[in-house]
Amino acid sequence: PRMRVLGLVVVLSLMTMAAYVFRFQLVPFLATCSMWLLYWSGSQSPIRIATERAADIRGQGRLLSLLLRIMKTVQRFRRSRKGERRMKSALYFLTFCMVCLMFEVVSSIRTTFDESSAAILAGGLLAAAYLSYSLPLTSRRLHGSSEDFEGSEVVRKVIKHLKNCLDESSRRGKFHEAEQAVIHQFVECDRALLNELLEQISTDLLRRVFARFENTTQVLCFDLCDSLAAGSKAHLVDVFMSMKLTSRADLQSAVENLLLTTYGDELSELKCMQDNRGNANSIRNLLFEQVVDKEIQTRILNHFLAEAMSQVAHRALLASGHFRRLFRKGKQRRCVHDHMQFMMGSEDPLTVSSYDGSCFNSWRKVMFDVDDTLQCSGGPPAGVDKRYPKHAVYPGFIAFLKELHGGDEMSQMVALSARPDFLEQDVIKKFHRLRKEHGLHALPTLLLGEIDTGLEFLVKGGDEGMRALVKTKYKRVQEYIALYPEFRFVFLGDNGQGDYAVGHLMHEKFPDNLEQVWLHRVQEESSTPFYEVYKQRDAPIEFVEDYVMAAVSALRRPSPLITPEGLQNVVTAAERDFAEIAHWPSEEQRKTEEARLHNSIRLARSVLREHGIGADEPLSPLPSEVSASTLAAAPDFELPRSRSTPEAQVLPSGRSKILKWAAAAAARGRGASRSAPSNASSPEPHPEQVIGASSPGVAFTPGTAAPSVVPVPPLIVAGSGANTGPHEPRSPAPGDKTAAAIAAPPTPEITPVATAAAVAAATVAANALAAATAAVKAAAAASSPAA
Repeated sequence: PRMRVLGLVVVLSLMTMAAYVFRFQLVPFLATCSMWLLYWSGSQSPIRIATERAADIRGQGRLLSLLLRIMKTVQRFRRSRKGERRMKSALYFLTFCMVCLMFEVVSSIRTTFDESSAAILAGGLLAAAYLSYSLPLTSRRLHGSSEDFEGSEVVRKVIKHLKNCLDESSRRGKFHEAEQAVIHQFVECDRALLNELLEQISTDLLRRVFARFENTTQVLCFDLCDSLAAGSKAHLVDVFMSMKLTSRADLQSAVENLLLTTYGDELSELKCMQDNRGNANSIRNLLFEQVVDKEIQTRILNHFLAEAMSQVAHRALLASGHFRRLFRKGKQRRCVHDHMQFMMGSEDPLTVSSYDGSCFNSWRKVMFDVDDTLQCSGGPPAGVDKRYPKHAVYPGFIAFLKELHGGDEMSQMVALSARPDFLEQDVIKKFHRLRKEHGLHALPTLLLGEIDTGLEFLVKGGDEGMRALVKTKYKRVQEYIALYPEFRFVFLGDNGQGDYAVGHLMHEKFPDNLEQVWLHRVQEESSTPFYEVYKQRDAPIEFVEDYVMAAVSALRRPSPLITPEGLQNVVTAAERDFAEIAHWPSEEQRKTEEARLHNSIRLARSVLREHGIGADEPLSPLPSEVSASTLAAAPDFELPRSRSTPEAQVLPSGRSKILKWAAAAAARGRGASRSAPSNASSPEPHPEQVIGASSPGVAFTPGTAAPSVVPVPPLIVAGSGANTGPHEPRSPAPGDKTAAAIAAPPTPEITPVATAAAVAAATVAANALAAATAAVKAAAAASSPAA
């Protein structure tokens, strides 16, 4: 009801303003606007929305059903490119005449100029009216004459021949002869020349050939389909999508045959090529927007699933060294069993596709949100984060994407956003700008929302609006995983708008496809939408403070997703990205975020030292301009942990570690002044060692001056394997140097005397640490050299 009232108010306001401005010329104005609205509504998306609304309003949908019939009639007129150009020409002519009528141009000419000048101006108006009608009809020819083709000399000659055949076909009695010449040209090409021709020919010229000679679709997509490579098939699919595929059943059948005759890794290459074109013609839009025949859609999706099973089976078998040796011997002795013949393959890569998985390195898709994940939203309605300047790209995010990408030549990135799908071109321009200005290594595939969801989120708000947002995002995720079932997925989101629930739904529905979910913490975890619903469920979801900590988590997983060199690249890029951010709201805010990022970088470098990177370089100190108040305001974060690690067994928070480091340094200074033998003989620990240490029995409460005495179980390092019981030693994972270094020793039997002694020792340590912390804060406030 709110949306209906709001829409009615907006329409009445616009009509009132138009009636006041144009007075008695309102009728032609409304008529012209209605004609343009009908033209724009004659596409698949508005018809789909109107169909759903007509189905929902059963008894009261007569007017909507009538409007739906009119929209489908307009769609039939727009089936061909020729019909669409004629409709545009008529609309431009009508708009021009309406402007002349409403502003009384003709009467002004008659009253202002004499007869000869008025006749000249009238002739100019008639010429302008003619141009408004004829220019849309001739724009195709003007655009086609300025094309530039690349390729070998033979390909240039073939393209020139095709253009000559198009010109000859417009002459009387020459159509069939020109069509046969074009078909003969395609048939006579060998396999290599045909693929080179289809990859080099422009989309506009190929579209003109298919529109003029319909039999060429049958020849290329059915008769010569086995000779086409993945790149040629992707180019044909892109051409068909630009030819109004929704209203052409023959083109939908051609697309189906192109996809169903592609197998194995070549099919994955074809889908990725189609997604990497940098336009709106993605494989998702093809199957879920333009292929309106549900039977064709089902057959294509079933083919994708069947080939994915074979691909995953091949990769799993070939990953076993034992199987590879046995299979190699079996091929040499020609004794491979019949049910293993599918592993034999073929020597011709163009006739039978390979299933060995060599076309991609990682077979991983990286799916990420845009607002508050890629860039700062600046607050509602796009998000909740106000820490960085609006539209600022978060430090290290693009470098982290590149490391997760795995070095594949084709883009495996997917941008998931709740923005309406009619803003697709604007989002594509945004990513082109990111590639130019921020070094984005490839363009992602776009998965956008719907306008209904955006309006529902803005109007209803609360849990109901957020639930609609989650539903739309998860629907897009389901569609995309159905297109790429052979890939595994990593999801990067934030805890501001429903990504937490989307991650849990992905894990429940596709547990084997989902590798990891990292959520950028832009607000308290308890404020995350649907946090209370899913917090008890087990899923590979981690909250991270920034993307340096996400990279640390990716490296410390049991099966790492990046290399130590990749973590070093993310750290270097994060420092550079932060320095390039301008237009901060305040200098204090910039210092706060610098302290937060610097602490993450220190922890990342301590992890790199474990892998032998930067072991000879000392850890950089905190920024000198960061004040004590700024340091105390630095928010908490944790070392990334595995999803099975309890909350009580996590390393101390970032602010506690910094205060503990400072307190330990002050305590060492006071001990040295008293000339205590034990303190004098003990070596001064490295700051890295202090950060990685913890006082047993003492847990810091953020925001308090003194620590509270709370029993803390033995430390568990993130990504170090399964947890152990409170009285059992932890077994370090193989190769985990940190886990082996700080593994908890066997805990002796706890007795009342030992418990009392431990509590007393903890109390003394807490009091000493509280006094040291107070001394450090007092020194910092006084700006003394000890600070």
